[in-house]
Amino acid sequence: MAVEITLSPDQETSLREYMYTLMVDEVRNARIAVHLENRYLSKKETCEYLGIANNTLDKWIDAGLPMIHLWGVVRFQREEIDKWLREYSKAQQGAV
Repeated sequence: MAVEITLSPDQETSLREYMYTLMVDEVRNARIAVHLENRYLSKKETCEYLGIANNTLDKWIDAGLPMIHLWGVVRFQREEIDKWLREYSKAQQGAV
């Protein structure tokens, strides 16, 4: 048995916006979950994670971005990247 529901244009718009927001949030949560599985990132993965070029990453490293350097291998920890960005951003805002 099919049930038919008639919505006003405003209700339809609200429902579409709600469904879109719900979908975007779920996709974002899934992407976050995938990223959390890979806790340590290479330089290339870090650039992709941050959406920056390698040259920019090198500048951020010079500015104090925490990294792990063992036996010639460089890795970045997601949580430390996010923490550094928050702290560095606050410091830059305070300097303005």
